[in-house]
Amino acid sequence: MAAAMDACTEPEIAPQPFYLNLVVVDSSAAVESKVEEKVGKGMFGLKQKAAVAMAKAVVSDEKVAGKLGEKLSEVVPSAVHEMGIELNVEQKFQKGPLVVLRVQVTSIDAISLLTSVKGEEFASTFATMVQCFETLGIEQGLSTVKEQVNTKVTEALMEKLSEILPQKLADNQIEATCVAMSSQDQAEYFYEQVNAMG
Repeated sequence: MAAAMDACTEPEIAPQPFYLNLVVVDSSAAVESKVEEKVGKGMFGLKQKAAVAMAKAVVSDEKVAGKLGEKLSEVVPSAVHEMGIELNVEQKFQKGPLVVLRVQVTSIDAISLLTSVKGEEFASTFATMVQCFETLGIEQGLSTVKEQVNTKVTEALMEKLSEILPQKLADNQIEATCVAMSSQDQAEYFYEQVNAMG
């Protein structure tokens, strides 16, 4: 069983990278909240109001988007690590409120992933199946299973991240949209977004 678990830790077939396209729609509430947190009210709250107005004038959605790209490149990999997925997230582009992140799955611990998603019994059955393929020398079957796991994990990540990231950002008072695109579809989507920006 240990050999079966080891066989599923590193993907022999590297999953295709995908892209997360985030657009910061409104960050003014987050800026206001940060300023209020750092600046005291002063007389009749005027000091705070002045600081909020100044910060909103200086801190644009573009600046927030730049910081957001950097932060997500660090946070997203650690968030999925506990599920048995290793990612490399790299900011590829940022202009105005648009941030593009390239996400590459580098390692999938199928047993940990399946245990957390489908339960221990399912993961054990999967490990037994992989072990049978190895014992019987059915390399094509093993290769097909790994390819399917990689594809399913990538598709699920694309769907979940594009759903969860805007929710998590909203929790931090940043209104944003997120669209996940495969490598094959990214170029067309990207150029449409850049053209729409002007």
